[in-house]
Amino acid sequence: MTATYAPAMGDRITELLTSWKLTTAATELVSRLAAGGHDEALALVMEVFELVGRERGHVGGTGGNCGCDGGDRHLGQAHPLRDA
Repeated sequence: MTATYAPAMGDRITELLTSWKLTTAATELVSRLAAGGHDEALALVMEVFELVGRERGHVGGTGGNCGCDGGDRHLGQAHPLRDA
């Protein structure tokens, strides 16, 4: 069941999108959905983005996130966090 939307969820959505280098989505998604009265959608988006973050191995904030898919290689190069 989807949680009730709270402003902290919008902050978390923005934080995750920023960590994934999706800057336009980070600046636009929450404000546009909130302005349109889509609080339920924002709560669902946050839940899904948290699942994506766990899948990528990026949970608990953006500290050190590289925005990759969490695999062994990073855009064809050594992973910037694990292989540094």
